[in-house]
Amino acid sequence: MVGTVALRNEFQQTTIDVDFANKMFHRNLVLPDEFGICMAALNYSGLLVASKAVTRDLDDYEDDCIED
Repeated sequence: MVGTVALRNEFQQTTIDVDFANKMFHRNLVLPDEFGICMAALNYSGLLVASKAVTRDLDDYEDDCIED
């Protein structure tokens, strides 16, 4: 086991807590959750986090004027 990844909500702020089982391998991390993560994976190669996709309205870009 490498460690655990947890979300913590405090005072209207969400943080990502990464606690490693082996403290000699790496110190614990506390990162701000700016993107609203919903999944995480942790192994010896690194930490992978994912958030939900943001949908965009493509019609906003069709109104751009292109001058020759």
